[in-house]
Amino acid sequence: MHSARTPPAGGHRQGSYADRAETYLRLLAESALRPAANGDTSRVRRAAEALTDAGVLSDQAAAEILADVQLALRLRGRRQTAGAGSRLRKLRGFQPASPLGQPGT
Repeated sequence: MHSARTPPAGGHRQGSYADRAETYLRLLAESALRPAANGDTSRVRRAAEALTDAGVLSDQAAAEILADVQLALRLRGRRQTAGAGSRLRKLRGFQPASPLGQPGT
C-alpha cells in the first residue's frame, strides 16, 4: 500500500521535491531550536535561500518556516542570532518583527 505522498514507481510526482525540501527545512529549523544551537538560525536561512534559488521551494513557504522558527525562539525567550536573508525579507507579508503573524505592525 502506498500513501498519497509516495511517488509512483519509476517516476516522481510533481510536488515530491517541494515536499522533501519543505520537510528538510522544517527539520533544520527544529534543530535550531535546540539548546545546543543557541538560537543560531544561520543554517536555516542559508538552506532556505539555496532551496528557493534552486526552485524546489517557494519563497512564501521558506518565509513561513523562517517566521515560525523566529516566533518559536521568541516564545522560548531566546533572541535569534541571525536574521532572514535579504531576498526573503523582501517578501510581502514577511515581517519578522511583527507579533504573531500581524504583517506590518
